[in-house]
Amino acid sequence: MKVLSVNAGSSSLKFQMYEMPEEKVLISGVFERIGLDGGMYTLKINGEKIKKEKELKDHNVAVQTLIDELIANNIIKSFFLSN
Repeated sequence: MKVLSVNAGSSSLKFQMYEMPEEKVLISGVFERIGLDGGMYTLKINGEKIKKEKELKDHNVAVQTLIDELIANNIIKSFFLSN
């Protein structure tokens, strides 16, 4: 089972996804400057850091970007996010 832990602040979102019950970290990272100019995020996968710039107008965009990255990096197969 995969568990996503999220810590959302006013302009940031930090996260880690674990494979349980082994408690193995599959991916971690941070979205910064949410709602501000110069949005960016950093992912850490298998010891490699990936930094990307993206306009993050709100936390909804950050969460959707996180889900897209989880799928693109084959960590999850799909995810349905309803409004």
